[in-house]
Amino acid sequence: MNDGTTGLAFAICDETNRGFSTVRTIVGQIDGTDRTTQKRRERLGLERIPVDKQAIARQKRQRRTGNMLPARAQAVAEQGRALAQEVRGLGKSKA
Repeated sequence: MNDGTTGLAFAICDETNRGFSTVRTIVGQIDGTDRTTQKRRERLGLERIPVDKQAIARQKRQRRTGNMLPARAQAVAEQGRALAQEVRGLGKSKA
């Protein structure tokens, strides 16, 4: 753990009445940096896969946009039908 999370771990220890190694393990599991996970990766020859948060956010944004396209297309088509109906009504005289 780096210096920033060490201070956090000590603060959590004080608040929860847990031991430092317990808190260090819990905090480290979130990041995948705890001693057990590191030893397991070393034993199995695995590398940590970095998470590209920008790519994930981009994919979520694209998925939301893609999911909205059919609804937007229907709305545009409906507006077009309404305009066409209005235009048809302009040519008729009301006498």
